[in-house]
Amino acid sequence: MKLKEIDSGEVVFIDSNIFIYEFSSHEEFGPPCLEFLRRVEETDVLGVTSVNVLDEVLYKSMLIEISNIEDISISEASVELRDSPEKINKLERSISNVKELFGLPILVLDTKKRNFREGLTNVRKYRLRPHDATILQTIKSHGIESIATKDSDFERVEWLDVYRPGRE
Repeated sequence: MKLKEIDSGEVVFIDSNIFIYEFSSHEEFGPPCLEFLRRVEETDVLGVTSVNVLDEVLYKSMLIEISNIEDISISEASVELRDSPEKINKLERSISNVKELFGLPILVLDTKKRNFREGLTNVRKYRLRPHDATILQTIKSHGIESIATKDSDFERVEWLDVYRPGRE
């Protein structure tokens, strides 16, 4: 299903890639993500995310920003940030973008140790990476049945409605 198909009033967990596509003005996925986040801002859709998702958004945004500043690849940006942490001071956009998220009407959930522990069963059951398995368990523990994401791995979860960005 597409992001634009989300019903008004629906509670939707927002995965990191939705924010990142919007922040980076991705040619294909940026516009539908922006439109979706506008609906969240207008409270037409009730957005929920988690602290670990915001952590990932910040880190990936930092990599994108430093790769653009230094004209290097994302993998080189990771090494650059590790080896030259003073370059973090050059980063303006990624940090301010994430700070702005706290001004939106998005509920930010803490990831509990219990969610991680119970999420371990999701790794095998749905063949998910640990980070996604923890997200899934966090969603489940709060009774959320929908996720906005580009990550097709969540489509293996039979009880979860997956909404993806796309123009069609």
